[in-house]
Amino acid sequence: MSYLLMKMITGGVGMNTEELKVGYESALGFWRGVRAASEGNSILEAEGHVYGSAPLRADNLARRALVLCGGEPPLSVAITPGQSRHHNVLIQDRVWKGRLGPEQVFDFGDGVLVCRMPAVLAQMGATLDEVELAQIAHEMSGTYGLTPWTDEDAAQDLSALVDVGELRGYALSAHALGARGAAQAASALSLVVGGSNSPSETDISILLMLSRRKGGYHLPGFALNKTLAVPKELWEVVGSRSLTPDFFWPCRHVVEFNSRRHHGGSRKNEHDEARRRIFERMDLTMQTLTTDVLHSDIKLAAFMDDLAGYLKRRRHPASEDVLQSQRQLRNRLFGPEETAVALRRLQEFPD
Repeated sequence: MSYLLMKMITGGVGMNTEELKVGYESALGFWRGVRAASEGNSILEAEGHVYGSAPLRADNLARRALVLCGGEPPLSVAITPGQSRHHNVLIQDRVWKGRLGPEQVFDFGDGVLVCRMPAVLAQMGATLDEVELAQIAHEMSGTYGLTPWTDEDAAQDLSALVDVGELRGYALSAHALGARGAAQAASALSLVVGGSNSPSETDISILLMLSRRKGGYHLPGFALNKTLAVPKELWEVVGSRSLTPDFFWPCRHVVEFNSRRHHGGSRKNEHDEARRRIFERMDLTMQTLTTDVLHSDIKLAAFMDDLAGYLKRRRHPASEDVLQSQRQLRNRLFGPEETAVALRRLQEFPD
């Protein structure tokens, strides 16, 4: 067991007059590391120092907290209005008006406390926009985690760190206290659906939740990775008693996302086709959303028009401003159009 996880279980042993409440980006790095470590991955450990009863100075605490959070200095620390500044090059003091009582912080021991995710998300509303905040909230209320020490794929099938309702409740209470960023976080949380199992599912969810004016398609009402019971007569065919579609609407419509990486090849194609037939036998309508569609403005718009039809959502034709917003958001979430698609667009619309 890593030092970090041991301390989370046993608590601290030192006695300190100094105390640091790690928040903002530094705390986000901490919680990402904790989630990855909880699944057997490595994490930076604070080795080579035994903390006794002597008080630790602020710079010692900051160095230790930076190791635990896996970040670079300065360490972001939440202080209350009127609290004395640390005046330390390793510490960035940031005034936070929201509540930071025992329920809102994790006491790591030895004078280091870390803000829990509801407070962290509200704090980061001061510097991040709606989409960025929604991405973090999906990650922390979902079953995947971004690892701070690698650019590889996110770790999947983790336990959710926090509930969306808890995130929303804290953001609203912090906003009532006048905390900077809390209103932005509360607004972003209206886009969040718990249960996402990948960054791609998160970005598709945001695309579906955002208003058309902001570049989304505003087709809410779905659940992410909802477990559906399979009728008994299909247990043997399915090989299990349940299925978990990526996106599920109560009108019994399903959208499955098939990425190139995880759904390429003839064997996976056969599996996906079999899954589609099972959904149909369960009286579900189904659409398959692919990476190719996400990399094309025209294909994505057509897919969403079909989805609106399945959901029986009536809407006015998109104005040019709406189309422009949708192109910008698609490009932001999923990257530029593929070269062939972009060239064809230039030929068809040279202006």
